[in-house]
Amino acid sequence: MDLTDSEQEAAFRREVREWLGDHLTGEFAEARGLGGPGSEHEGFDVRLAWDRLLAEHGWTCLGWPEEFGGRGATTAQQMIFHEEYAQARAPVRVGHIGEELLGPTIIAFGSEQQRARFLPGIAAGEIHFA
Repeated sequence: MDLTDSEQEAAFRREVREWLGDHLTGEFAEARGLGGPGSEHEGFDVRLAWDRLLAEHGWTCLGWPEEFGGRGATTAQQMIFHEEYAQARAPVRVGHIGEELLGPTIIAFGSEQQRARFLPGIAAGEIHFA
């Protein structure tokens, strides 16, 4: 299996790396590495602000269809994002349960009312689940 980035994937990787480099500054630079397993309480407020900044710039819900507030990213793009995110030691996400578990479940099986009620708030980093 060839895991070399295609030209489009390499461009996406550069975009992610540059965005993270440009935005992991100030208070967010100080939050690098916060919130890992057993330390979920660390830097909650700054991590929440970081989640909202990600959302504001379209970096949440990467694999969700665009019609539901996602980016419609390919599996390869999602992997690239997470690789670059980990290499940058960006803070652990606050909203990952809603984004990675509940949101896709609502997209696949939820009613229109549930989609309208929950998906925009999850994508914006405004509502969270445990």
